[in-house]
Amino acid sequence: MVGYYPQPTYANVEFSEHHVTADDLPPILDAAQVADLLGMNVQMVRKYAREGRLPAYKLPGGRTFKFFRDEIFEALRANPVAADDTDEAEVTS
Repeated sequence: MVGYYPQPTYANVEFSEHHVTADDLPPILDAAQVADLLGMNVQMVRKYAREGRLPAYKLPGGRTFKFFRDEIFEALRANPVAADDTDEAEVTS
């Protein structure tokens, strides 16, 4: 089916229009879980991790990023959107 994207589920929590709390997720997340949580593309999550914009870890010799659930929520809280911030996509000249 073209354009079909099933809703992911983690720890018996369905990501739909329900509010997800920190306790609903496992303590250690992979890039796909963070992407689903934040509504982002997996490649962007990995890019942000490489750039240090999202707190992430790799095991020695490992290739995959791991994220601590609580650190992701803390990073979001530490970077609120200010009322005077404008999104470049919304600015038209």
